[in-house]
Amino acid sequence: MDRTIKKYGIFLIPQAGVCREISKIKSEVALLDSKAAYLTHPVHSTIFLFNTHVHHEVLVQYLEDHLIELKQFEVKITGWHVFYNDILTQKHTLTIGLVRNQILSNLQVGIADKIIQLPTEPNHYKCQWEGDYEYSYAKWGYPFVGSHWIPHITVASLENKSDIAYIQEKHPLEPTALIFSTIALFLIDNDEHRILHSFDLK
Repeated sequence: MDRTIKKYGIFLIPQAGVCREISKIKSEVALLDSKAAYLTHPVHSTIFLFNTHVHHEVLVQYLEDHLIELKQFEVKITGWHVFYNDILTQKHTLTIGLVRNQILSNLQVGIADKIIQLPTEPNHYKCQWEGDYEYSYAKWGYPFVGSHWIPHITVASLENKSDIAYIQEKHPLEPTALIFSTIALFLIDNDEHRILHSFDLK
C-alpha cells in the first residue's frame, strides 16, 4: 500500500465565466511580471490545505458524505484586496476580496474538523505564526482557519506595487456577488495543481 504523504487543497471554484475573466487578468499580469507567484494556479478560493497518505478516492467519498446537503451559495465581493508584504511570498499579493459570511465560516471549520479526523500532517512554512494563526496551525495544521481568515481569489503575487495599481485601474471591480456551486479537491505538487474531483452543490 502506498503511504506517500501528499498535499491536497479543497477549493471553492467560481463559475466558468468568472474563471475566464480572472484567467485573462492573470495573463496580463504575466506580461508585467513574468516571475509573479501564483500565475499558474487555477482560479479558486482556498478553503483548506492538508497533507495525508490517505488515498484520494477515500478522501472523495469522505468529503462527499460531508458535503451532500450543502447547497450552492452567494458570496459578496469587496473589490480588490492586496496583501502587501505577503509573509508567504515576500511580495504583494493581488486578490479579489470576498466577504466571509456564516456559510463560508461554517463550511471551512466543518471541513477542517472533518479532515483532521484522518491521519494528516501539518503544512510546512518558513515563517513563525502568532496569535490566531498560531492557534489555527496548532489545531488544524493550516494557519488560516477561523475568524481571522480573509477569503479571497488570488490573481498573483507581484514585486512592484505599480503593476498592481495598473491592474486595479484597468479592471475596476464593483461590489457584487458570486455564486459558488462547485467545491473541488486538488492534488498539489509545488505550483502544479491537478483536480481530482468536483463536488457540485445543489
